Amino acid sequence: MIVNSTVTGNNTHVPLACQLSCNATAQLWTGMAQFRSGGGEGFHTLFEASAGATVFRDFRTNLKTGTPTSPPDPIDGIGRAIDLSGTIGLGFGYALSRGLVASLVQDGGIGFHSKTDLPSGTGRTWKMRTTRASLRVRF
Repeated sequence: MIVNSTVTGNNTHVPLACQLSCNATAQLWTGMAQFRSGGGEGFHTLFEASAGATVFRDFRTNLKTGTPTSPPDPIDGIGRAIDLSGTIGLGFGYALSRGLVASLVQDGGIGFHSKTDLPSGTGRTWKMRTTRASLRVRF
């Protein structure tokens, strides 16, 4: 992950060595509700849409010190950001048997970040692209 940030005003948690950009790590958690359309016997196409929230927490630079890049949260002491996010995916699947389906889906998504802690001039959205291969089993 690359952190692109500028040290300004209230954003004093970004180390000076990372004024323009810096390699960093974070914990990422996503919870979404999903709608799926398509299916059937043999080869078939799929359409999926999902919406939910993505939580980024414990941002740290990859400098030797592992400096946190966001202020600590008052509840758990770890910096975090909760963003609304959603995806739309298209793909195909193949029913191997009545209760077993292999699928491949390409997702495109977007997230919306709260503007309260961003430096001036920084965008509020982030984009993601994922390719998922899955094996669904019917219970």
